[in-house]
Amino acid sequence: MESLSILVIAITGFLYVNLSLTTRYKFKRSEDWSAYLYVAGWGVCFFFVAWCIISLLSSLGWLREIYNLLSMKINVDRIVMTSNNLEEKKNLLKLVAICVLSIILAFLVGIGNRVYYKLYADGKLKSLSKLISNNPFESLVLESHIRSFPVLVTLSSNKVYVGIVPSAPLLEDGRYRIYFFITIIEWV
Repeated sequence: MESLSILVIAITGFLYVNLSLTTRYKFKRSEDWSAYLYVAGWGVCFFFVAWCIISLLSSLGWLREIYNLLSMKINVDRIVMTSNNLEEKKNLLKLVAICVLSIILAFLVGIGNRVYYKLYADGKLKSLSKLISNNPFESLVLESHIRSFPVLVTLSSNKVYVGIVPSAPLLEDGRYRIYFFITIIEWV
């Protein structure tokens, strides 16, 4: 059962981290063990929330009602259960419910985060500005896009470009890109 819990923690963390804009940005820029621990941290959060919800449902008796409704349609004892011990059956069903609920919660919160940032572009820019405050190049590109200021870029070949950034940079995938900008002046 512990291996199932660890697997679900990893799946829920990875699912949420890849669906959410701000967490994906942090995850893609973390390296080595910090990336794994970041995913596991989010997975533990969702697993804990699911455990709290299932414990509350169990203490109120609603989990028993859900089990009775399912057992009327499906013979749960023969499909899921391998033991005849009633306490073991209850614990296994609670664990399965916690696993399923934690995956559903991670998916819904991640999709909700994505929908929020698609609907409210200002929120996306504000959260990105908080995230990139420690990277001067990305801060420059985002600031240039928001305020429509021209950017002066000097290359190692002593070429100088002056241009503007017409669209918001795609910072959420975590990779550095050559940002598209419209060249106004070019010096050689």
